Amino acid sequence: MKTTHVTLFIILAMTLNLSGQELVAESFNSPIAVENVNPPSSKGSEKTAGYKWEFLMPEIEKLSGENNAETGSYRLGAENARLRDYITETYTSAEPIAPGNPMTRIVIRKPAIFNAVKTIEKYYFGSLKKKELTQLDAETDFRKVLQVAVAAASEDSKSFEDALQEQRRDASRLIELFNLVKLKQM
Repeated sequence: MKTTHVTLFIILAMTLNLSGQELVAESFNSPIAVENVNPPSSKGSEKTAGYKWEFLMPEIEKLSGENNAETGSYRLGAENARLRDYITETYTSAEPIAPGNPMTRIVIRKPAIFNAVKTIEKYYFGSLKKKELTQLDAETDFRKVLQVAVAAASEDSKSFEDALQEQRRDASRLIELFNLVKLKQM
């Protein structure tokens, strides 16, 4: 009877020790964080709000993406259409379903970011249709979202993706999260 108590005590001590080590490791592996006292709105928050994530932004001019026929008629601007096409190319890939099967499936890399961009795009389309936003405001605000998505493609963005996943149905909260990202030029 006494040995089972000792064994249970040792197992409990080891479990607590491992839990403590995980907590310490999480604090060292968290992204650069700055507490944001006032959550940003979709306009002008970049100058006043604290940032929670920081990503390196590649030079947009060097990004691949040829202008296709849809680019000129895209409702949120030609530059945004080029970035959106680049994001689609970067985040999605076609893989065969099984060897020898000609069918393919689309695999999305970082689905939380990709789906958030799609949700925000629909939000801006709706806002333009209802005339809640001007064309220029929608283009500018959506460009920031697209730039963050481009930068996050090559970064470790796990905590950002988790935050987006939690707010996946609320486009205005998704926009706020994208505005909490600081883009550093390479």
